[in-house]
Amino acid sequence: MESLSRSAVICSISRTPQGPSPPNSLPSTSTFKPLLQRLKPLPLKVEVPEQLKAASLNLLDSIVETVFRFEKEPLFSTGNFAPVAEIGEAVQVSAIEGGIPEGFPQGIYLRNGMIHATYFSKDGEGNWNVSYKNKYVETESFLLEKNRNKKLFLPTITGDPSAVLASFYTNMVRCGQPVKFEANTSVFEHAGKLYAISEQNLPYEVDPSNLDTLKSWDVNGTWDRPFTSHPKRVPHTGELVIMGIAIQKPYYVLGVISADGTKMLHKVDLQFKTGVLVHELGVTENYNIIMDYPLEIRINRALAGTNQFLGSELKTTAVSISSIPSRMVMR
Repeated sequence: MESLSRSAVICSISRTPQGPSPPNSLPSTSTFKPLLQRLKPLPLKVEVPEQLKAASLNLLDSIVETVFRFEKEPLFSTGNFAPVAEIGEAVQVSAIEGGIPEGFPQGIYLRNGMIHATYFSKDGEGNWNVSYKNKYVETESFLLEKNRNKKLFLPTITGDPSAVLASFYTNMVRCGQPVKFEANTSVFEHAGKLYAISEQNLPYEVDPSNLDTLKSWDVNGTWDRPFTSHPKRVPHTGELVIMGIAIQKPYYVLGVISADGTKMLHKVDLQFKTGVLVHELGVTENYNIIMDYPLEIRINRALAGTNQFLGSELKTTAVSISSIPSRMVMR
């Protein structure tokens, strides 16, 4: 497995399931003008026959399988960490040890990984019905591999630095994405909607009644970068504080989403000097708590043949506290 989330993150929903082109750099003389006029009508997109596409993909697959060698890590693929298959339709849970507490709410208990859902509902006589269902979040990466019925993405986190760098470029050529989008780290609810998320991409909205993947969430086009796996809700206002880290500028961007999930109220580049591996942030009623760690991410290290992740000896952990600018509208 390329990545693994070791902690179970839970989410509960207490309700019944339901411009103009830049100037040409060539001299614009009479010699070039007729040629440029002929080139302008040419389409930028060239249609490639399906047979040629398939042949190119098969050739690239052969190259990858020849050049790269995968090393198995049994710890991450056996026992409790073994892959889990989808079960299809929800199944009734008949073996229940103990009893459901008095006053326990009807609703859905959800957890991360592939999405696991346990449904609690009562019939007309007040008897409990408990059922279970699971399903993978159908990200672009998942659908790509599902359609080709094979693993396509090369690992980009651990391994030989030169192989990791080659994996980035190979994934781009082979899959159109540098890394695999898995949406398996966390689940959260905002404005009555359920989302699944992993740190390197946008959240995916999931229908809690059947676990179908609906669409990715970019807050109506206002967020175009990685989205933290653990957003925080502001007490009393219901606004959602998020962050996104990256390996290129801006390295850390903070955002505040409206309580109804339709608007980005505030978005600011915190002007970090380099990429850092930050997984969490804190939120109180009046303040954001921002963490800056010595663990840096620098792609130029991979270019130099060393690990892209490295703890800086020149930095110490810094914790910053700032007021929540939730009333400032992004311009």
